[in-house]
Amino acid sequence: MFADEFRMACDEKDRAEQCRLIQTIPATEWVHEYRFRWVVVERITIRLYPNTSNILVSVDWPDGSVQYLGPFTVGELKHLTGDPY
Repeated sequence: MFADEFRMACDEKDRAEQCRLIQTIPATEWVHEYRFRWVVVERITIRLYPNTSNILVSVDWPDGSVQYLGPFTVGELKHLTGDPY
């Protein structure tokens, strides 16, 4: 399941796997707000915030904790975002 795989990738700080899993979420599922995009998958909220050449990623876990995953490059998430921001 996505939630278990994503939690493991985050706990292990496996950026490649985090990126791969984020990219498995269809682009049509993402909500586009002013200055950021977000999606809820299996009770996990993932937010993407553009910051110059990086995309900052944060996760709200079902237990209420928030985890900052750090910046991803536009190239890492280009498949997901298309022509990013």
